[in-house]
This record gives sequence, structure tokens and C-alpha cells, in this order.
Amino acid sequence: MNSLRIRLLAVLAGIVIMGSGYFLIYEEEKTDWTISGGETGGHYDEAAKAIADVLRNSNGWKVEVSGSSGSGENLTRLAKGGVDLCLVQNDLPRGKSDRAVTALYEEVLHVIIKDENKSLSDLAGATVSIGPKGGGTETLAIALFKQFGISNNLVKWRRESLKDGLISLREGETEAVCVVTGIGNAMVSEALRKGDLNLLHLGKEPAANLSLAYPFIHQAEIPSGAYPIEAGKGLP
Repeated sequence: MNSLRIRLLAVLAGIVIMGSGYFLIYEEEKTDWTISGGETGGHYDEAAKAIADVLRNSNGWKVEVSGSSGSGENLTRLAKGGVDLCLVQNDLPRGKSDRAVTALYEEVLHVIIKDENKSLSDLAGATVSIGPKGGGTETLAIALFKQFGISNNLVKWRRESLKDGLISLREGETEAVCVVTGIGNAMVSEALRKGDLNLLHLGKEPAANLSLAYPFIHQAEIPSGAYPIEAGKGLP
């Protein structure tokens, strides 16, 4: 694998905290909050818990963090009034009453494989895990494959959690796992640390043409050694 030049795609404004129209409707202080995060051990989960700690400690509010499958489920919960705040990938459609509170961090598309010598074109005809249906990874991953000439009928998509996707990759049920997440995701780090999985090299300029059809992305690079696998060695 060309370990020093792994270039991936990033969501332009990264993750945002979404809230309902409460902020525009009510003047009284709200002291009881529910935040929808993500999978246990993932960045959404960690960020949601950190936000909850700040709100509890600084404001004395009661704040509950609820786990979820990610952006898609979070937006559904917000629309139904089940949560007050949630973390969402910024390119997903949202309801008219939803409001972005603040941007948090940039996310990058990771494509995880077992064979380090694979290229994206080798995944034509493969089974690929792309996260839960309606999640933030699904749309970007499908658009990326299409840009490389791999249409929907040439890939079998598995819509499942990152945890289940990594298990299916190791068991040979899939040939790749796609996930849009922040660099250093704990679950990805743990998976790569075992040494049997790799990050797929997407080429020097994977976003050049894709950005014309999918304008929410820009070029990004995972720094060399971002995912330690042993002392003095890391991926990519």
C-alpha cells in the first residue's frame, strides 16, 4: 500500500449539532435535554457525551445521551421530537424547523479492506458495507463508486453498523467497509491495530470529478501514522 499518500474525501463543514426550532420559539430556559449521538465507541458517541458533560457542569442541566446508528436516525428522532439535540453529517437533508447550532469537526471517508493490494476498481462485483440505511456514509460511498465506474448493479451493498461491518469483513462476508467518520475514530483504530485490515488507497485526486456531482466534499488526507498498529508503525 502507498502508505504515505492515502487521500480520502471529507464532508466540507463536517459534523454539526442540530436542534429543533425550540431556540426560536421559546424564551424560557430549558434545563432538561436529550442528545442523540451514535454507536458506542464512535466519534458521535464521544462528542455527544462531551457536550453533555459541559452542559451539566456549566449550566447544571439534566442531560441524557442516547445512542443511535448515526445521522439518519438522529434526524428522524429530532423530527419526531424524541430528542432536543443531535449530531448530523452536514450534507443530509433536514426538516424545515431543524436548526444547525454549530459545526464540530471534519469527517473523512475511510474505505477499509483486508488485502492491501486492492484498488477501488477491484471492488466491482464485491459486497461492500456502507453503514445503516439513510446514514451519512451511504450516499457518499455510492457516489464515489459510481464516479469510478462502479454502478449500483455492480456492487452488493450491506447496510449495517460499523461494528457489524468490521465483523463481516473479517469473516469474509464483505470485501470492504466504508465509513465517514473523524480521523482517529476509536472503533476504526481498534480494528486497524490488530494488523489484518488496511485503508484503501483512493488515488491522488479522488474528489476532483466527484465534487462536480457531489458538491459537499473536498480533498482530505489522513496523516501518516494516524492509526498506530504497533510501536513506531502506523497506518496509513
